[in-house]
Amino acid sequence: VIRGLIIDKKKGIILKCDRNNTIIKAFRGLNEIKENQMDSIYKSTHLRISKSRYYMVDTYFSLPEVCLYAPRARVAWLLKQRQCMRRFRNEFFQGTG
Repeated sequence: VIRGLIIDKKKGIILKCDRNNTIIKAFRGLNEIKENQMDSIYKSTHLRISKSRYYMVDTYFSLPEVCLYAPRARVAWLLKQRQCMRRFRNEFFQGTG
Protein backbone atom coordinates (compact mmCIF):
# COMPACT_ATOMS: atom_id res chain seq x y z
CA VAL A 1 0.00 0.00 0.00
CA ILE A 2 1.24 3.48 -0.88
CA ARG A 3 0.22 5.54 2.07
CA GLY A 4 -0.86 9.11 1.52
CA LEU A 5 -0.74 9.68 -2.25
CA ILE A 6 -3.94 11.47 -3.25
CA ILE A 7 -5.05 13.19 -6.46
CA ASP A 8 -7.29 16.23 -6.18
CA LYS A 9 -9.39 15.73 -9.31
CA LYS A 10 -10.98 19.17 -9.11
CA LYS A 11 -7.72 21.14 -9.00
CA GLY A 12 -5.45 18.69 -10.80
CA ILE A 13 -2.97 18.47 -7.95
CA ILE A 14 -1.12 15.40 -6.65
CA LEU A 15 -0.83 15.44 -2.86
CA LYS A 16 1.44 13.54 -0.51
CA CYS A 17 -0.20 13.28 2.92
CA ASP A 18 0.63 11.73 6.25
CA ARG A 19 -1.62 9.27 8.08
CA ASN A 20 -3.79 12.12 9.42
CA ASN A 21 -4.41 13.47 5.88
CA THR A 22 -2.20 16.47 6.50
CA ILE A 23 -0.57 17.71 3.30
CA ILE A 24 3.19 17.22 3.28
CA LYS A 25 3.94 18.00 -0.38
CA ALA A 26 1.91 18.93 -3.43
CA PHE A 27 2.65 18.76 -7.15
CA ARG A 28 1.00 20.31 -10.18
CA GLY A 29 2.21 18.03 -12.91
CA LEU A 30 5.85 17.28 -12.13
CA ASN A 31 6.48 20.65 -10.45
CA GLU A 32 6.33 20.97 -6.68
CA ILE A 33 4.02 23.63 -5.33
CA LYS A 34 5.63 25.91 -2.76
CA GLU A 35 4.19 26.29 0.72
CA ASN A 36 3.03 29.88 0.22
CA GLN A 37 1.11 28.81 -2.90
CA MET A 38 -0.36 25.86 -1.00
CA ASP A 39 -1.80 28.24 1.59
CA SER A 40 -3.69 30.09 -1.14
CA ILE A 41 -4.92 26.86 -2.81
CA TYR A 42 -5.98 24.98 0.32
CA LYS A 43 -7.25 26.91 3.33
CA SER A 44 -6.23 24.12 5.67
CA THR A 45 -3.39 21.63 5.42
CA HIS A 46 -5.73 18.93 6.74
CA LEU A 47 -7.90 17.32 4.05
CA ARG A 48 -11.42 16.00 4.36
CA ILE A 49 -11.38 13.17 1.84
CA SER A 50 -14.41 12.65 -0.40
CA LYS A 51 -14.44 10.06 -3.18
CA SER A 52 -16.06 12.46 -5.63
CA ARG A 53 -13.22 14.97 -5.44
CA TYR A 54 -10.16 12.90 -4.46
CA TYR A 55 -8.63 9.74 -5.91
CA MET A 56 -6.66 7.62 -3.47
CA VAL A 57 -3.58 5.93 -4.93
CA ASP A 58 -3.42 2.84 -2.78
CA THR A 59 -1.40 0.27 -4.75
CA TYR A 60 1.78 0.20 -6.79
CA PHE A 61 -0.36 -0.73 -9.80
CA SER A 62 -1.87 2.78 -9.69
CA LEU A 63 1.49 4.54 -10.03
CA PRO A 64 1.56 4.36 -13.86
CA GLU A 65 -1.82 6.11 -13.87
CA VAL A 66 -0.37 8.90 -11.74
CA CYS A 67 2.65 9.18 -14.03
CA LEU A 68 0.34 9.58 -17.03
CA TYR A 69 -1.96 11.97 -15.17
CA ALA A 70 0.71 14.39 -13.90
CA PRO A 71 1.87 15.93 -17.22
CA ARG A 72 -1.68 16.12 -18.54
CA ALA A 73 -2.86 17.93 -15.41
CA ARG A 74 -0.03 20.44 -15.82
CA VAL A 75 -0.88 21.09 -19.47
CA ALA A 76 -4.58 21.48 -18.64
CA TRP A 77 -3.69 24.00 -15.91
CA LEU A 78 -1.41 25.96 -18.26
CA LEU A 79 -4.09 26.09 -20.96
CA LYS A 80 -6.63 27.32 -18.41
CA GLN A 81 -4.20 30.03 -17.25
CA ARG A 82 -3.59 31.07 -20.86
CA GLN A 83 -7.34 31.33 -21.49
CA CYS A 84 -7.78 33.48 -18.40
CA MET A 85 -4.94 35.78 -19.42
CA ARG A 86 -6.28 36.03 -22.98
CA ARG A 87 -9.76 36.88 -21.67
CA PHE A 88 -8.29 39.46 -19.27
CA ARG A 89 -6.25 41.11 -22.04
CA ASN A 90 -9.25 41.21 -24.36
CA GLU A 91 -11.49 42.76 -21.71
CA PHE A 92 -8.80 45.17 -20.52
CA PHE A 93 -7.78 46.48 -23.94
CA GLN A 94 -11.32 46.50 -25.31
CA GLY A 95 -12.19 49.58 -23.27
CA THR A 96 -9.00 51.48 -24.18
CA GLY A 97 -9.63 51.59 -27.93
